Amino acid sequence: MKRPFLNNILLAIPLALMCSISLLNAQPLDQITDEDLAEMPRDSVKMQLLSDIAWEIKAKESTKALEYVNEALEIANDLNLTKGKADITHEKGMVYWYQGDYEQASKFFFEALAQREQLGDKLGLARSYNNIGNVFFHQEDYEQAYDYYSLGLEMRKELNDSVGLIYSYNNLADVALKRFDFDAALANYKIAQRYGEATGHKGGLSFVLQNMGLLYKEKVQIDSARYYFDEALPLAQEIEDKNKVSFLYNQLARIELDEGEYREALTLGRSSYRFAEEAGAKDKMRDACEILSLSYAGLDRYEEAFVEMQKFNVLDEEIAGEDKEKAILEISSKYETAKKEAEILSQKTELLENEKKVNRLTIFTFVLIFLTIVIVALALYARYRLQIRNAKMLRDKNKQIEAQNEKLIRSNSALEQFAYVASHDLKEPLRNISSFSSLLKRNYENKLDTTGKDYIDIITKGVRHMSGLLDDVLAYSRLTQNTLTRDEEINMNEVVDSVKETLEQVIDEKNVIITSDKLPKVKSNNIQMYQLLQNLISNGIKFNNKPNPTVHVGYSRENGQHHFTVADNGIGINKEFENKIFQIFQRLHKKDEYTGTGVGLAICERIVKQHGGEIWLESKLDQGSTFHFTLNVSN
Repeated sequence: MKRPFLNNILLAIPLALMCSISLLNAQPLDQITDEDLAEMPRDSVKMQLLSDIAWEIKAKESTKALEYVNEALEIANDLNLTKGKADITHEKGMVYWYQGDYEQASKFFFEALAQREQLGDKLGLARSYNNIGNVFFHQEDYEQAYDYYSLGLEMRKELNDSVGLIYSYNNLADVALKRFDFDAALANYKIAQRYGEATGHKGGLSFVLQNMGLLYKEKVQIDSARYYFDEALPLAQEIEDKNKVSFLYNQLARIELDEGEYREALTLGRSSYRFAEEAGAKDKMRDACEILSLSYAGLDRYEEAFVEMQKFNVLDEEIAGEDKEKAILEISSKYETAKKEAEILSQKTELLENEKKVNRLTIFTFVLIFLTIVIVALALYARYRLQIRNAKMLRDKNKQIEAQNEKLIRSNSALEQFAYVASHDLKEPLRNISSFSSLLKRNYENKLDTTGKDYIDIITKGVRHMSGLLDDVLAYSRLTQNTLTRDEEINMNEVVDSVKETLEQVIDEKNVIITSDKLPKVKSNNIQMYQLLQNLISNGIKFNNKPNPTVHVGYSRENGQHHFTVADNGIGINKEFENKIFQIFQRLHKKDEYTGTGVGLAICERIVKQHGGEIWLESKLDQGSTFHFTLNVSN
């Protein structure tokens, strides 16, 4: 009589367990506790739940997210869930990315890519392509980044993955922005914005709006930049992305700081620091300290400004130490990869040698069989051997030449990157020196004697000269990267007019007469042609002591090339110096005689050579100089 009752109890237990799991899955992710998870069986349901929670908290609690991802990955391995393993491996890479550990992120992105290629998982592959593109973008390899972003975009179009398309178009816009193609960048950002608004995906939309703000800030359209930062901020707060919230407050604070609104900048800077501290983002805490220091200084609260600057220096040193450790790990990883590639190459070489031995044996057997034609066969064989040796010698020589070329390219690239980074990073302390020296002069001018004021003027002039020098070095470094396209039709007459407008003040002051022939349209880009003519024309004005200086831009077409001249009636140059003036930092006069950094003509030479042309000088002392340069009719 008791057995039916016992059976009912046994049936009720699994039903109750299934109901509890269903209820657990139904409740919001942020309400699920570790105790709830501990009570769940280690099955695919728990794996997916751990993965979902980790994804939700990866930006605000990345350490906890990594614990959940590792446990989910263990379950996927135990149950041999291949797709789950691929998805969670990719998610693990994302968590490391949010922690700023790009080496580990890259490792897991590539692992997930290999697994998804075996599975034929198109949606997963699109996400892998996109995030591997992010890795190359972070390494400033924009060509590789563009290729992977494009692969992800095409796959997402095919799958109609609207949320994924937000990020694909945004990333292509980021690459265009790095190449200074503002029109392409804005077009892609707007497409990404439309997908974000259509899907209601707050994370993606806030990301796109933030980047549109950065684009307009780069174009110095401050009102538009502020608008997009303001639009992005509440969305980032709603999804609790503290890193992004801190960054947006920082950008808004910098706008207020540039406009002299120090109190507003101070309030925004404090908000930026608070969210950065909650997210554990030292780089953003450091940037917030800089904002606070400059804001306090602008409000004449120098003690507080000094305290914030000390905090900035401490954080900057900590970040530099962490970056050094990451660089060492990255070098170690590259060494291990190179070692494995060398082992594979050795194995391939051994196989090739074995194949050669087989071929030789076959030839020898053939000779024995066909004794009647032994002389002809031996002659052919000897010729064949000679060709093999010659081909091998040629391959070896080519490899040596390629290795040397690659070594030179890496060396030049490293030097150019160093020049770019060094000049870029030196701008920040210069701005601080300039800001504080201006504050000293403004607030303590009445307390300083004549000598003290002279000292401040010397500091200001030195900062201005150094800033100009760094600007020129940055411009030269950007030219070495050769990222600008040269397929626009540029009207050189309009370029000359633009240069005249820029130099209008000095033209009026020195009574300069600037004339030009009828100039053609050339295949190039407006930025480089403006740099070229502006440097040459301003040189003709600067190095000119005549009461009525003249500069003439001439043109002729010779041997299928555009031939331009820029002639002046200035002080001229000795024959012995005509080849030296195109060297970077080369100056023929003292700074107190003529201003300048010695970089302008080096920039001109680099631009002309990138267009397949030549530049040279003809000059007579005290009679004037004529700069000649040629450009290919078709680039």
